[in-house]
Amino acid sequence: MPSDVETINGDAAAATVVCNESERIMEGLVLPWGDTGATATGSYTFPRGSLDIPSNIERVKLLSEHSRPGHQPKAIGHAISAENTPEGLVMRFQLGSSAAATEALTNATEHIIDSFSIEAVGVRRTGGTIESALLKAVALVPFPAFEKARVYAESGTPEEKETTEMTLSAEDITAIAAKVTENLSSTTATPRNKIPAGIPGGKDATKREVITAAHAAETILGIHTGEIPDDEIQAALADIKGSDSIVTQPKAWLGELWSGVVYQRRIIPLIATKALTGRKAIGFRWKKDTDSGKLLKPGVAKWSGNKTEIPTQKAQWEEVSMDAQPWAGGNDLDRQIFDFNESEALLAYWQAMNESYAFETDRDAGKFLVDHATDIPEVAQDIIRAITIGAIRVDEAVHVPAAYAIVNPRDLEKVLKYSQLDVPHYMSLTPVSEPATWTTSEFVESGTAIVGCKDATTFFELPGSPLRAEAEHIAHGGRDVGLFGYTAHMLNRGEGLVKVHFNNA
Repeated sequence: MPSDVETINGDAAAATVVCNESERIMEGLVLPWGDTGATATGSYTFPRGSLDIPSNIERVKLLSEHSRPGHQPKAIGHAISAENTPEGLVMRFQLGSSAAATEALTNATEHIIDSFSIEAVGVRRTGGTIESALLKAVALVPFPAFEKARVYAESGTPEEKETTEMTLSAEDITAIAAKVTENLSSTTATPRNKIPAGIPGGKDATKREVITAAHAAETILGIHTGEIPDDEIQAALADIKGSDSIVTQPKAWLGELWSGVVYQRRIIPLIATKALTGRKAIGFRWKKDTDSGKLLKPGVAKWSGNKTEIPTQKAQWEEVSMDAQPWAGGNDLDRQIFDFNESEALLAYWQAMNESYAFETDRDAGKFLVDHATDIPEVAQDIIRAITIGAIRVDEAVHVPAAYAIVNPRDLEKVLKYSQLDVPHYMSLTPVSEPATWTTSEFVESGTAIVGCKDATTFFELPGSPLRAEAEHIAHGGRDVGLFGYTAHMLNRGEGLVKVHFNNA
């Protein structure tokens, strides 16, 4: 997938400016809507409304030339108005009193450097269509960009078409900075970030914003070095307390943060999952009759009709709540990582943190299942027969087929010693009788197995977990970074989750 922030050099028609030297004003069409600009990296189109303007329009600067890697041009003016016309975005700029601003006015009046070109950040696109972007600056260039970009003359009539350049500067990598700060409260240290689908929580029904890991790292570095000004950050970054300082040699990591994670959750996908919307996970379950042990839940029975009383069953439920379990990890990263632009090291750090979150929360889910499984004391001849018996007991108790079997890795290894004479003939007797369907977890004691149906338990997780946060730690010469997540577990039906035993000789 292409980077969200890139440089696009185009060759098309003019977007020259109107100059008023006495008032030191420049005006013109800075971006036409719907036109396709042919560039060195492909063709791109800005539909109407795809380019956002900062609420404080004076933050949009007029530059003497385009920004380049390692070079920040002079700001010679600022925007004073912007009009979204059917043709495109028309803007007016107030120039300063500097010699560079005066030179720019002269060059524009003499049609030497008389065209506008935008610099945008936070770019999201699908193919060649820009879906959204934030206008950061407008640069004066000698050649314009889009074929139908109209030139404004003093009389207000179009001039001859030239060419313009539309650049989404490579160093303006603030798309993720905006994302990072969007994910943090402007008044608290609580981060809220949107993580791409594919994180352990599963794919949301709503559209996710996709963010590249390389983009995130480069943006953070840009903020640190000053190439991305602090005033572009919409909210204060939270201060995360870290542990020991880390100095690493960078490693190459490519792709999205989660696509490269080595460990993929294996326990949590087996059970029911729901969004965690508060500090407690709350649900209810039917009570059990103290005498019979049966659930006190409503039901139907045969009815004789003829206006006789209909059958009724006693029904009672109880509320169940579980406190959310916070997860966190953080470090004070050595400032050398930022000073020397070691983005690979930062990527490697987040890669390891995300993998740790996936592994630890999955292992915690496995432990919960082991701790809450109903024990079946009988000892089966072997692991295959034990799991099959457990599946039958689950089906018998809750009338739902078993959906998973979890075993110790060492016990799964012993299955290799079985011959066809050792295993039962009916290996497909239940959905989990076949060893290929089993899942391993070190939390399962050797000589036992956990068998359950999907809805026997529920795993709750705050949508978007894990959450990232970064903050400058000037006093210690580093930057604090942290990762957070919130989960909870709930037992719905103990009968639907059993622990079986087998001869482990």
